Parts: sequence; C-alpha cells; structure tokens
Amino acid sequence: MSLKTAQKVVHHADDVSEYVSLDYAARFIRRKVVTTQSGVQVLVDLPKTVSLEAGDALQTEAGDLIGVLAAPEPLLGVKGH
Repeated sequence: MSLKTAQKVVHHADDVSEYVSLDYAARFIRRKVVTTQSGVQVLVDLPKTVSLEAGDALQTEAGDLIGVLAAPEPLLGVKGH
C-alpha cells in the first residue's frame, strides 16, 4: 500500500474528509509523514516550509482535504508582581 501524498495547502478549508492533529512545532512543515485521526498515513511534500494554522487543510493528489487541528499543549503561565 502506498502513502497518500499531499502537495498543497488550502487555507480555511470547509469540506475535509480526515483530520490530523499537530502541535505548534509540527505545524511548521515541508516534508513529513503525518497520521490522521483515523490512522491513515499521509506524506506531506510541500515545495517550501509553511506554518499551518488550525482550519487549514492539506490537499492530496486525489483532491481529498485533510483538516489541520491544533493539538492540545501544556502552557506556561507567567504573572508579574
């Protein structure tokens, strides 16, 4: 079985078929294999490094849209005196 390949980013995508959850660092992407929430592996192969935002989508060679979700991350709270 070959990997799906995504070579295009669609901003503010609506009609997504799958979702991938990526933390802040992982959303800076050019070439990487990601796994959707349903377990499908997708090779992201973009022409240059991009910063994905929640709500963007990766478009596969077949035209499918894989939505990008911001993964939950621990936060550091800072308070002044």
